[in-house]
Amino acid sequence: MILILIWLGFSLFFRYVFPRLLLYWVKRKQKKMMEQMGINPEDLMNPNKEKKGREGDVSIDKSPVKDKKGSTENMGEYVDFEDVDE
Repeated sequence: MILILIWLGFSLFFRYVFPRLLLYWVKRKQKKMMEQMGINPEDLMNPNKEKKGREGDVSIDKSPVKDKKGSTENMGEYVDFEDVDE
């Protein structure tokens, strides 16, 4: 009788309680990882949340234009070479 009760208790635990505990643990780890990456988890959970502007408004965030060529100061010295046939 005791073995049947223990078996029934384990089976009910693993069928109903364990999945909920595992889901809670996974969500907690996922939220912690997203916070470490700099992503706000609440923004992903509520995609219909009101944004700054109205629907249809367009905003453009301009980043400063960077020099594409870059600095030649740290490139080193130019060495002219010739191909030698052996």
